[in-house]
Amino acid sequence: MLSGIDKKLLYRSLLKILIAVGLSFVVYAFVADYLTETDKQPDEDFIQIDIGPLCGGQDMRVRWDGRSLIILNRSIKSIEHLRASVDGLADPYSIRSRQPDFAEHPLRSSRDDFFIAWLPASPADCGFSYQPRVEAGTGYLLDACTGNQYDLSGRFFGESGSGQNLEVPEYRWLGPDVVVIFK
Repeated sequence: MLSGIDKKLLYRSLLKILIAVGLSFVVYAFVADYLTETDKQPDEDFIQIDIGPLCGGQDMRVRWDGRSLIILNRSIKSIEHLRASVDGLADPYSIRSRQPDFAEHPLRSSRDDFFIAWLPASPADCGFSYQPRVEAGTGYLLDACTGNQYDLSGRFFGESGSGQNLEVPEYRWLGPDVVVIFK
């Protein structure tokens, strides 16, 4: 049996071991968090997207940097229609639009066949959809949350002063099927 002094020594030793183990967990947590933060790559300022699978009239959605992008492969008929028609558009010449210099024309893109834009943020995440008009060979983009409609260059349909054209991001083509989008 242990004497009173030996028990106190044992309890002190056990307490010191428990404190050391507890402190080592705390130190480990801080060091692991610090190393994780420093090892993390900084958020990329761009994203590279392969658009090869898109055919004329198809679209692709990409979620990046907390926002959604739409990439639309436009048909030849829709391109002709966009160049010819400005009826019903709130800002047909994109004067009030957020877009790079290369997008300051009716198609609002660097290539005629593809349109790329940021989709409006919606708290309900209602969805954004491409609505083809088969008889005309064209179509429009529909914001299901608000009911707002946009042509295939992201220009807002309507006379409302609050309606804005979709924002076109800064981007560059790396080849015929690869696009790089910048923040």
